[in-house]
Amino acid sequence: MANSILVAIARVIAQNCAFIGVVAGFWHILWIAGVGVLAGGIVGVAVLSAGYVRLEQNREPTSQKAEESGDSES
Repeated sequence: MANSILVAIARVIAQNCAFIGVVAGFWHILWIAGVGVLAGGIVGVAVLSAGYVRLEQNREPTSQKAEESGDSES
């Protein structure tokens, strides 16, 4: 996986454009379907954000020395 900032920005823009396209498609079929897809997307982003904050940002950094020497406390 690429760690470039440009790739990260392009990924976010692409995902948002795809979501807008799906919502627009359902909206033109029936507006209530568009509202349902939009609400589901907002709930999905909220759940994903909460999971990211709890799992990724609260993780303690690991020591490089312990990984290199092969010492593990498991």
